[in-house]
Amino acid sequence: MSDLIWNIDFSIAEWIDLHRISWLDIFLSYWRNSLIWLPLYILGILFIWNNFTSAYKLILVIAFTVGLSDYVSSKIIKPQVKRPRPCHYTADQSHFDSVIVCGSGYSFPSSHASNHMALAQICFLIFNRKNLLKWLFVWAFSIGLSQVYVGVHFFSDVMAGFLLGFILASLVYFPAKYFLKSS
Repeated sequence: MSDLIWNIDFSIAEWIDLHRISWLDIFLSYWRNSLIWLPLYILGILFIWNNFTSAYKLILVIAFTVGLSDYVSSKIIKPQVKRPRPCHYTADQSHFDSVIVCGSGYSFPSSHASNHMALAQICFLIFNRKNLLKWLFVWAFSIGLSQVYVGVHFFSDVMAGFLLGFILASLVYFPAKYFLKSS
């Protein structure tokens, strides 16, 4: 990884570490937790199930997209890159506190960021309700960036995760269009 990216990542992590805000620590600890969003996911599935004739196909495409994003980020890229999380980083004796339990896995790319961006992008492409669905991107960005704030990812981990999720969802969409149109 280039020195410039390392310097930016460490500067951001250090700044956050030195400028923590207690209520933001609590809020973002919950905000980035997938279980908090479970009711929203269930409501989304119910909405699709009750409003679209090919609901099972839509749900399958969305689940496949998020699953693919998670697999590529967690099982393919992270084991190859092997980048420690900021809260584990000790190469130069730096240590950044984590607001949450740090986790034992690798950092690059952020699976939270890639999965939520993949979800936002595939829904954006499939449902074509641009004004409402652009909020999915705000939501995905806020969850990804909260990973940086709580100290479990560097900024570049999250940016790479966003890019990965966006690209994978876009690639899945093209064949999925034909799958969704078939009877």
